[in-house]
Amino acid sequence: MVKAVFLDRDGVLTRERADYVKTPEELELLPDIADPLCALRYLGFVIVVVTNQSAVGRGLTTNKQMSLI
Repeated sequence: MVKAVFLDRDGVLTRERADYVKTPEELELLPDIADPLCALRYLGFVIVVVTNQSAVGRGLTTNKQMSLI
């Protein structure tokens, strides 16, 4: 059996922004997030990051650009 935890990216793993993340440079990981993620992996969890990126639908960035983030 695979154990998994699903985490939202924005506001959980990364700093929430007033606008949209459009480039890798704009993405800011929350401080001290690595230790809890490592603990989950140590406990045997697969970590799945889910995110709804409306910036693509709004034409502010592309799927290709977002895949780099």
